[in-house]
Amino acid sequence: MGRNWSAWIKSEEFSKIGLTNEDGKIECGFDLRRCLVVVDVLGTLDECRFTCEVLPVSKEIARIYYRNTEWYLAVEEAKKRDRQRWKEICRLSPQPLPGRLKQAISQIYCACTNEITQKEWFKDVPPLKEILKEIKGLHEL
Repeated sequence: MGRNWSAWIKSEEFSKIGLTNEDGKIECGFDLRRCLVVVDVLGTLDECRFTCEVLPVSKEIARIYYRNTEWYLAVEEAKKRDRQRWKEICRLSPQPLPGRLKQAISQIYCACTNEITQKEWFKDVPPLKEILKEIKGLHEL
């Protein structure tokens, strides 16, 4: 298995549902005997960077969406002026995500849970690849 058992097991398991584990993190700590232990979840969509046919499979989709907005441009301009106080300088606020995009991002998490566990925890959720195909059509990502 090598040194990075965490990356190996995540890559193995998520590849079974068509996802590529690009990278991720693992949070560790010491127990009372100073033995290294995992202290957080392992293999979630938010602590790893998974893709499916180059499309991110996480809330990164929302970040990509916002990069194409006036708000993002205003934030970048404010950061050029003052990296520390950019929030005070930028007068714009982000608009809410379009309803269907927000719902589809939420469904990604549900579908991934259903598929990786092979159990239907979330009813009436389309397959992950179907949701990702719809997201591609909703917005140019």
